[in-house]
Amino acid sequence: MDRRGEAHMQVWEKIKELFQMRYVEEPFYFVTTAAVTNVGLRRENNEDNYYYKHKCLPQIHNEEQAVDTWDFDTGYTHVLAVFDGMGGESAGDLASYTGACSFCDHVKRWEKTLDLPSPSEMSDVLNQISQLVYKRGREHHYRLIGSTASMLFLCNNEVVITDLGDSPMFLLRDNQWSRISLPHTDENLLRQQGIQRKPGLTQFLGIDSNEMRLEPYVHRMEIQEGDQFLICSDGLTDMVTETEIQEVLSQSDTVQEKVQKLLEKALSYGGKDNVTIILCEIGEEIR
Repeated sequence: MDRRGEAHMQVWEKIKELFQMRYVEEPFYFVTTAAVTNVGLRRENNEDNYYYKHKCLPQIHNEEQAVDTWDFDTGYTHVLAVFDGMGGESAGDLASYTGACSFCDHVKRWEKTLDLPSPSEMSDVLNQISQLVYKRGREHHYRLIGSTASMLFLCNNEVVITDLGDSPMFLLRDNQWSRISLPHTDENLLRQQGIQRKPGLTQFLGIDSNEMRLEPYVHRMEIQEGDQFLICSDGLTDMVTETEIQEVLSQSDTVQEKVQKLLEKALSYGGKDNVTIILCEIGEEIR
């Protein structure tokens, strides 16, 4: 073997050594998930979308569907996301579909790797997606178009939480319930002025990023066995209280059964909006 070949072998051995060090030192977990989306009882179109099993839903998906399930381990990066569209006519489903599809393309750089996105990377990606949603709205002459985006990136023993808008994400850990997303709304301003209405969004996909650069909330944290992460559209939380949601998640049912129960509650309480739910439960540590 010549010197060039020896140099290549040394580089390759170093890469394998670094990979093996990381692979051995960082634990990973078995994960069970379930997801569903439903048009609800009052809306004609389902303007929600999600990213699940490495794909998003088609733009038109108003038919009732069964709860889907997906098991994986966090030895490689896996991604879950919810998009809640808004706007008149068909703008909402176009916005969430465009956002989810574009996200599909961008997220491939992390999936099946050992990498998690940095805050600056997520900001760049979501600003690019936002500009595309804005462009699609202009092409269809929509006055208003937009979508929320809430997502989880899971790898090894960590999760990156990212959101724009107000699609909530929650964590149930050791019987402690917490909201882990940061809503981008004018709620504080409304409270200060004593105005009684649902808060409006201050950041969302569909804002012209040439006029305003989006600043998504990005947070990185460790996961542990027994954690339950919930991503949903406000079609769930507007109908079902957080206390009731926590009660369902605290039961010994499967993730599929829990998601089904949450959907049934939202519909039984009126189903005024589209309902989308992704539940992710962290199982046992594999090593």
